[in-house]
Amino acid sequence: MTKKRIFSSPKSYTLALTLTVLAAGFNVGDARANTVDISAIKCSDLANYNTEYIGFLLVWIDGYLGGRAEDTTFDAERMGNNAEKAKKLCANNLDKGLVTIFKEAETAQ
Repeated sequence: MTKKRIFSSPKSYTLALTLTVLAAGFNVGDARANTVDISAIKCSDLANYNTEYIGFLLVWIDGYLGGRAEDTTFDAERMGNNAEKAKKLCANNLDKGLVTIFKEAETAQ
């Protein structure tokens, strides 16, 4: 009887292990309680969130906009630059949506 290999390579095993560890760190019940419509978040709302949550929002928005543009890369430097631009734009546009601000930040010089 031949054993079937579950993982085809050490990389796939490492990926599966990493995802398992990450998933274990998240409480599903808490995730449901914290479901948020990101498009409804305005710049003025950021004062209500801690730094860690804002970081999650920024990564999510960067991924969302990248997905819309069919860009599957993650560029931490680009995201940081866009976040700095968004911070400046938000300061003057507290009633504007955060996703809209990030779209503007991507095209700002």
